[in-house]
Amino acid sequence: TCLLLAERARREGTRVLLYGMQAAEGLALRGVDVAVGPRGSRFQAVTAAGERADFETPLLGRWNLSNILGALAAAVECGVPLAAMREAVAALRPAPRRLELREEGGIIRILDVANANPRGAEMALEVLGQFTGGQRILITPGMVELGPLEEEENRRFGRRAAAVCDYVVLVGPAQTRPIGEGLQDAGFAPERVRVARHAGEVADQLADIVRPGDVLLYENRLPDTYLEVPS
Repeated sequence: TCLLLAERARREGTRVLLYGMQAAEGLALRGVDVAVGPRGSRFQAVTAAGERADFETPLLGRWNLSNILGALAAAVECGVPLAAMREAVAALRPAPRRLELREEGGIIRILDVANANPRGAEMALEVLGQFTGGQRILITPGMVELGPLEEEENRRFGRRAAAVCDYVVLVGPAQTRPIGEGLQDAGFAPERVRVARHAGEVADQLADIVRPGDVLLYENRLPDTYLEVPS
C-alpha cells in the first residue's frame, strides 16, 4: 500500500521520502546497527548522501524506531543536520505502561500492562527477543475481550512465547490454560512454566529463577472483574 501511494505521489509531482531499517533502493534515510539494552534502543541513521549519526532512545520496538526514522527523514529534508536531533530523540518517552523500560538491581523489567491485543503481544515478544545475555522471562495473565478468538489467540501467544522465553509465569490457572497449551504444542519445557493463582503470587514464582542480567516482560494486567478468586 505504501509503495502504491508513493508511486501515485511521484506521478502527481509530489516529493516522496522513503525510509526504513532494511536495505532498499531510494531510501532517504535508513536505520542500521539496531541494538537494545537497559536504557532502551540504539541505532545509527544514515542519509542517502552518506551522513551518519548515532542515536539512543528509551523507546523499544521497530515500529517506534520506524516512526523516529520518518521524523528524522522529514527534518533532514527541511535542512536540519542529522546529529542536531540526537537530544530530541533521547528525550522521547514511552506512553505509560506501553513497553516502559525499568532497570533495578541489574534486572530489566519491561512493563506492557495496558489492555493487550494479539498484535501488541506479538510485538512485545519481539522486543523481549532482542535482549541477549540474561534469561528472558514472560509474566502474563493472557488476553481477554477477544470474543470467540480469545482461546486460539492465547494459544498462539503461547506458541510464540515458546520461541523467545526461558521461563513463563502464567497468572491465573483457568484464564491462562490456552497459553499453557500453546507452550506445550511448541515443545516448551514444562519445568520452565510457573503458574500463579493471582498477581500476589508472582514474586514467589520468580524468587528462585531471577538473577541480575535477566529481562522480565510483564504483558497485560487484567481488570479486577477478570481476576480469579484466590482459594
